[in-house]
Order: sequence, then C-alpha cells, then structure tokens
Amino acid sequence: MGNCLSSNDPVSLRDLVNRPDATEQQLTADTIKRGLQSVATALHAKQQNISIIAVGGAVNTLLLHSRASTGDVDFFYRTKKKHDDVTKVIIAADNARKALKLDDNWLNNHTALFIEVCRSNIRSTRAWPRMLTSHLFSGGHNPAIV
Repeated sequence: MGNCLSSNDPVSLRDLVNRPDATEQQLTADTIKRGLQSVATALHAKQQNISIIAVGGAVNTLLLHSRASTGDVDFFYRTKKKHDDVTKVIIAADNARKALKLDDNWLNNHTALFIEVCRSNIRSTRAWPRMLTSHLFSGGHNPAIV
C-alpha cells in the first residue's frame, strides 16, 4: 500500500530515494485520470469530501501537457501532521492501485517534506493560478477532478 507521511514520522529523504535497481512505472494523463477518478469514487461512496492538491509531474502531465507521463502523483494536504483524511485517500489509492495495476506509491504525499506549512493550507491556494493546482474531490455531485 502507498505510504503516508507526516511531520512527526521518522522517515528521512533517504528512505524515499529510488533504488538503483528499481524501475518506475510511467503514468500517462489517462492513467492518472482513471486512478484519481477511482479514488474520488471510493471516497464519494463513503460520503467523504476530501480535497488534496496534486503537484509536480502530474500537473505537467494532466494540465500543462508539457510531458507525456510521470512516475507518480504527488500531493499535499492542508496539514503536515498525521490526519485521518490522508489515510482515507491512501487507502482508496491502494484499492485503485490493485484495480488498475499501478505501482505502490502511484499516489503519495512525499512532497509534504518540501512544502512550507503556510503553503499547505488549501484555502490559500485560491490565489494560485488554476493551472498549477489540481484538486481531487468527492463530495456533493459526481466525483470529479478539476
């Protein structure tokens, strides 16, 4: 199952570095959409409305179309502390991983190590250019990626 990081975890950057003999699956925009849709559908089925912010290669692949694929979907949440919502997202991502035959860490919050706490407040992202953020939500109407 994908892993979930928080500011109080003993995980170091060294633990996240790819191993020389490991190959990383490449995710196309279509694969990312199917994976995130699966996560959103699972959360919606449980009446859970959780927003995460996708960053990095997934944004380049899905929104900017500046690359054909990425190795994973990095996201962050409104807090760096361990939170049940992030755990719910990771559990839903693991189910999507199994169904779509994705790598263990296809959806992960490893970027939490690099993003300042004040930047991780989702409300503050309304000022960011829309094309630089991607929100996954599963509340209200149909689950969607915007």
